[in-house]
Amino acid sequence: MSPEMWNAAEDYLESGTVIMELKMILDTADRIEELSPDYNTMLTNDEDQKQYLLQVVNTHRHQFPDSKKKKTLSDCNSMLTIQRSYAYTCTSFSG
Repeated sequence: MSPEMWNAAEDYLESGTVIMELKMILDTADRIEELSPDYNTMLTNDEDQKQYLLQVVNTHRHQFPDSKKKKTLSDCNSMLTIQRSYAYTCTSFSG
């Protein structure tokens, strides 16, 4: 296929999308790799404390497997709605 036809070819356009997504993933991975040493020393420089922290995080993940930010925020919002409803009910009975 001639280069003039590339922009009309569906596989060419799809491959361009894949390449852009890979570039974004690689850029993100590079950033994470760059920030990791800074984060690693931010909390503590004591190796025993680092190991203990990793154990705590690992235990927490096993105890609360569905503790993603989105789920946690959703649970908090549900609790607030229930509390507001309860507070409204209590004030309407006392008045």
